[in-house]
Amino acid sequence: MAIADFFTAAKLIQVAAVAAIGVYTYRKDMLNAAGAFAAFLMGALIVLFTNFWWLLLLFALLGLGSAATRFRFAEKEAAKVSEKSGGRRSTRNVIGNGLAPAVLAVTAPLTAQNWGADVATIAYVSAVAVAAADTFASEFGSLARNVYLITTFRKVPAGVDGGVSLPGTLAALGGGIVMALLGIAFLHFGQGGPLEMSLSWWALAIPAFCGFVGCQVDSILGATLEGDGLFTKEETNLVSIVVGGVLGLALAFYLL
Repeated sequence: MAIADFFTAAKLIQVAAVAAIGVYTYRKDMLNAAGAFAAFLMGALIVLFTNFWWLLLLFALLGLGSAATRFRFAEKEAAKVSEKSGGRRSTRNVIGNGLAPAVLAVTAPLTAQNWGADVATIAYVSAVAVAAADTFASEFGSLARNVYLITTFRKVPAGVDGGVSLPGTLAALGGGIVMALLGIAFLHFGQGGPLEMSLSWWALAIPAFCGFVGCQVDSILGATLEGDGLFTKEETNLVSIVVGGVLGLALAFYLL
């Protein structure tokens, strides 16, 4: 992209809209002040290198994640399995969940030029789908009665790192499918041009599959490296989302 492409009126308006959304998320307690600023920086990069439809997918993730966090929040808080700070996301949360998608968005024009728009878009949606699957699994599975450690299948209390349950597993699958559908809605029907996603079953199946797989990677890392104190929750999220995004890129490259 030429430097002049970053300073068009349309791009500047989109960056201003990102700032407004950042203020909104802060005022609605979705993000704390530092988290909102980090989200603005990532969002600005995304719209500068792609367009506003790509960013909307991340904000959809934020909105759905916040809604999932607030689902039966009082019960989760009483059981001590709720998110800290009332569910408000911090800078670490934003980086853990948003850095990999932001990198895929920034590199999307080059990826699309060399390998096609479907590879770029599916890789991006796959990364976001991992974040959604993990959030849904954690929030909807945190009150499950039967939770098992993914590495040993030993029964553990709800909220233990690496614990999986039937409700959480189904929620993970649902989260991946929801984000894949939103990816099609935004990146195929919403936009056009060189970064438009083709309408195909692969556009649904690959991100949904990668979202689910990435969530399982998150659980394995949670039961091992995070459980041993070598990883933080945010680092676990970051690695699992990178895995999902790279897997989505590879599958799109070889299957499309």
